[in-house]
Amino acid sequence: MRTEAATNHTREIALDDMSHDLSTGVSEPAKATMHRLDDAHALFNAGRWCGAMYMASYAVECLLKTKLMQMYGCRTFHELEDALQRRGILDEYATVLTYHLELLLRLTQRFAQLRQHRLLWPQFVLVNHWLPAWRYTADMANRQDTADFLAAVIQSIWSELTQKLDTDEWNKISLSIGARPEEIRAI
Repeated sequence: MRTEAATNHTREIALDDMSHDLSTGVSEPAKATMHRLDDAHALFNAGRWCGAMYMASYAVECLLKTKLMQMYGCRTFHELEDALQRRGILDEYATVLTYHLELLLRLTQRFAQLRQHRLLWPQFVLVNHWLPAWRYTADMANRQDTADFLAAVIQSIWSELTQKLDTDEWNKISLSIGARPEEIRAI
């Protein structure tokens, strides 16, 4: 007879397998980056400081995963994990379905380069203070801390997006959020 814990564990494995294949192309996590950033702005405007920072952090996570998928030519997170594990970059038992921003940045092999950037490194350090446990806490932040956090996220995201995405990718993102690339860049 199966215990409830064993049944729940089996469900978790099935859900984990499903989440590995949710992304069907680089444009999905790229669009998610923009949507999470929009969510962060909506929460900020509603005075939901912790929620705004949480969503903004997800935007960074999505951006890093987008970059990894672009680098390794992968269409799903499962393909990405396999590619990274085959190259010995990701441990056999590790996953890209992580919220650990520094690990994701290291997987892009741009950690050292970013660390040398005198403007973007402090922004990343601030954003990297994000903890997934924030989803379980009451609003513990304030408007100024949240504004600083969002500014750091936006600076890091826009510096990457405006320099690295080609025109076709910009157009896909633009269509998904109903704005032209010029409008997105102007934010």
